[in-house]
Amino acid sequence: MKRFDMAVIGGGVIGLAIAYELKYRRPSLAVVLLDKNETGKEASWASVGMLEPQLLSKKSQPEITQVQRSFFNLCRHSQRLFESYLQQIESFTGLSCEFRKEGILKIFPAGDPPDSVLERLNELSIPARWVDESDLQKLEPHFRNGLAAIHLTENYQVENRKLAEALHRACIQSGVEIHENTGVRDFEITQGRIQLIETEKEKISAGHYVLSAGAWSAQFPALKDFIPDVMPKRGQIAALQMPEKNLIRHAAYVDHFYFVPRNDGRLLAGSTVEDAGFDKQTQPEVIRKFRDQLADVVPLSLSWPMIDAWAGLRPGSVDTFPYLGPTSIGNLTIATGHFRNGILLAPITAKLIAEEILDRKIDPLMEPFLISRFK
Repeated sequence: MKRFDMAVIGGGVIGLAIAYELKYRRPSLAVVLLDKNETGKEASWASVGMLEPQLLSKKSQPEITQVQRSFFNLCRHSQRLFESYLQQIESFTGLSCEFRKEGILKIFPAGDPPDSVLERLNELSIPARWVDESDLQKLEPHFRNGLAAIHLTENYQVENRKLAEALHRACIQSGVEIHENTGVRDFEITQGRIQLIETEKEKISAGHYVLSAGAWSAQFPALKDFIPDVMPKRGQIAALQMPEKNLIRHAAYVDHFYFVPRNDGRLLAGSTVEDAGFDKQTQPEVIRKFRDQLADVVPLSLSWPMIDAWAGLRPGSVDTFPYLGPTSIGNLTIATGHFRNGILLAPITAKLIAEEILDRKIDPLMEPFLISRFK
């Protein structure tokens, strides 16, 4: 049986970032990361990589609750870390994560600015400017007439698949042992501590364990009484090929529909939030709807070929907020339930989890998301 100091279960961007952070902060640690498939090939692969803090409030909700504000602050903190974090990862690995800083457009019908939206953004200190119809045509000449937008100038994007690849390489180069295609069957727990984990191939023991298995985090029988439920939330995405790179330059929203350009000329469009269990199939009628919604903003896109479509399973929590920090099992830390914000929250999650494990420190940023909130 192999023995390690740290075992990270789940190799999406959250698990990869945590494994790398642990090894980076304390190089002498023996760290292993286990993934049931290849690393970065579940929700991290299916994402579109928009780095946009989420308030997670309803339009009809007049006041922001304290936990919503805490979550937004967590997102903003990670957003501020992201550029320097990427620079460090890219410098270490030599891989580009295609960080783009054009900002994100929230599209509205042309006319008077939506004052309530702008007031809420100002209240949250989100840099934003109103772009009228004339100026929007200068920013995006292929948008149809009759549109205006709020330009969120500091909401950037990253190529999430390249980020996952770079984090994988950073782990390997720093000495993390990665076991891919190694599903964890269950945990052996005695006297309030995990003694070992049984995988499909072997048994592994560690001094401390981190559960970051995304939508699959609640699928281990021995942990059922110790962690809250995690529900898979399916999101479907379509990819079209633009005839020229940068034909569309900005990621953009229209209500809950969005589209995101990539450096290679692809344009990603989506998405859905569905309770479909662990079914990752796409539905033709949903993909057709994405094309129609895109054409309503970019009429030219009707002639662009559809080159791919996929679905991913986001990890949804009981109350929509992530599970971070220690558990009632003495040597188990949890980091899951990030829902639509796993890419954005990777830097801050890695930092907070490493501090909790190595320094026994619970940062105030993490306190609202401890699973003890459910007791």
